[in-house]
Amino acid sequence: MRVPRAPVARDLLAELYRAAVAAAAPGPALWPRLQQLELDPERRIWILALGKAALPMA
Repeated sequence: MRVPRAPVARDLLAELYRAAVAAAAPGPALWPRLQQLELDPERRIWILALGKAALPMA
């Protein structure tokens, strides 16, 4: 079995990392659910976000 050259392996690992981070991004997962909510435009909305992904989810 041949081991890939270092730059090729590095590029592959970098692409895998980018794909994993994009797949775990909370914003794209949360947005469709938020669009399903029936909100009253006359009422104030409060957002409470806690944890590592709090800022992207808020």
